[in-house]
Amino acid sequence: MVRSALLVLALAALALLVACSSQEPAPPPPAPPPAARTAALDITPGIRVIANVELPPGFAPIPQRRPLWLLDGAEIGIAGLMDGHAVMIGMSGNGWRNTRILSAEYGPTAPVVGEILDIAPSLDGMALATAVAVPNENRLELVVRDIISANPGHSVASIDGNYQLASLAWLTSSSFALALRAMEDSTTPAHERDPGSLQIVVLSGAATVAPLKVSCPMSELNWNPRRTIAVGQGDTFAPPVLIERRGPACRRLNIEGPLRVLAWAGDDSSFLYVEGAGKTRIPAVFRYDLKENSSSLIAMSSGAAAITSDDTVIAYGNRNLTLRKVEDRPDDLVGAEVALMDLMRSTVYIKSLGFRTAAPLLAQSTMTYSLLSDRAAIQTFGADVDGPPRRIAVFSVPTGRAFLLGYGGAGGTASMSWSPKGSWLAIVDATPNAATLTILEPER
Repeated sequence: MVRSALLVLALAALALLVACSSQEPAPPPPAPPPAARTAALDITPGIRVIANVELPPGFAPIPQRRPLWLLDGAEIGIAGLMDGHAVMIGMSGNGWRNTRILSAEYGPTAPVVGEILDIAPSLDGMALATAVAVPNENRLELVVRDIISANPGHSVASIDGNYQLASLAWLTSSSFALALRAMEDSTTPAHERDPGSLQIVVLSGAATVAPLKVSCPMSELNWNPRRTIAVGQGDTFAPPVLIERRGPACRRLNIEGPLRVLAWAGDDSSFLYVEGAGKTRIPAVFRYDLKENSSSLIAMSSGAAAITSDDTVIAYGNRNLTLRKVEDRPDDLVGAEVALMDLMRSTVYIKSLGFRTAAPLLAQSTMTYSLLSDRAAIQTFGADVDGPPRRIAVFSVPTGRAFLLGYGGAGGTASMSWSPKGSWLAIVDATPNAATLTILEPER
């Protein structure tokens, strides 16, 4: 009797085992929801979101302009377009939800009605300088605003002429440099073109405007952190040049140009730049040695690089890419990698980001770096069928760790900047229908 009962139980257990094995495995648990949704991104679950704010309707951020941390991080300035006019809005208050106009081309908040050619925050983030062209009156107005004040600012100087280029950069808390070039077009003979001038504006007491006596063609300037050297990045009308305030002096750089400066070495002996794509050129990151007056390749088909606090070069790309490979097989998939290059010791550390991409997508990448926290935020695009194309990743130099911060479709735009202390990352992204400011605290 007992044996019969045991036999029955054994057969029942066997039947249950067979039944279970014939069933399909249970589906995996659903993925956790994103930590936040922005206009174009999903923020990775687990990331601390400090703020997630929709920008005013009709406001379109300018992707080439990173968000500005003003008033020691209490306010964020965002450049964009509203109704076809340039404007900079300020986001502040609880959760950065208060919006105001910091600079505008028209309306009650515009101290001068005209076309904004450039705008620059002071070194301490307490003031804004704006160059406003007034074409109908053939003059350029320089407007300075104290950001902590509700006053929209006032004109500190007026310069006669009609200008196509005005490039602003603060030198001290009470002075800034202004590169100017007169309005002209490509039909103007080269020998008749105005090379431009570099003006120094001093705000102490009554504002004064005086030329820095350098003779070289002007284009948009990128200044070193000490504000002693500037690179004229070149454009259709001007080649790349190097300007030194001490002397002063100016010389042509051995670069075809135009270029975009990414970072300066701590001793100002070199800088990183991106050479733009032309008919026969592929975008790449180079290091320019000022003493040798020569360039060396850092990363092929990339737009993302920086220089760390100990002068190590950090670059995003793939170690196996060569000019031949990019030209012959541009759509081949390669691994997305971050490289740390100690150029003095000729050592390289490479970290894989865990997804694949292609050379044209690498070329669209950008990087923003914090010297204080030694972290790089990289915006890039992947080519894996298993994941979304747009990715924002953070790489920590001290730990060598990389992690995904956000992901989304390839459409839209995004720009980023670190807070003054390097703890928070501001992302401004947009689609044709919406724009968002998101502030995150990535893990270290």
